[in-house]
Amino acid sequence: MLEKFIEHEMRDKDLPALSIALVDDQQIVWAKGFGFADAKAKIPATAETVYRVGSVSKLFTDIAIMQLVEQGKLDLDVPVTRYLPDFHPRNPFGKPVTLRQLMSHRSGLVREPPVGNYFETTEPSLARTIASLNETKLVYAPETRTKYSNAAIATV
Repeated sequence: MLEKFIEHEMRDKDLPALSIALVDDQQIVWAKGFGFADAKAKIPATAETVYRVGSVSKLFTDIAIMQLVEQGKLDLDVPVTRYLPDFHPRNPFGKPVTLRQLMSHRSGLVREPPVGNYFETTEPSLARTIASLNETKLVYAPETRTKYSNAAIATV
């Protein structure tokens, strides 16, 4: 019954593929892929198919950071250079960038990093992506505006 419902919803929403896992008490009790991970090559989706989840990953990143804050391992309000000493985008405003600002899109960083943005077909290392931000300039002073920034969450 569940599988028929899933297949119906996929048709209704025009989804080419999806993978689902049901978890009970930290154990996977059922997992299955539906549709095609690659429709042209007729490669079926499986429970192990990897998908680009896009901005959903920001939630996981922020939760992990907050767990480290609760453990006393990170401080949201100190300059991020405490944790990333080589992080130096040009900042003519004088106010340092903090983790809190990066997580809330209030850091002043550009929207996309010059290297490693979501739409690139290559997958450079995260270190290379972060280093590329040193070639950029803050677009506004930290904490003065809210502006969506994938570069900021990549830094986190």
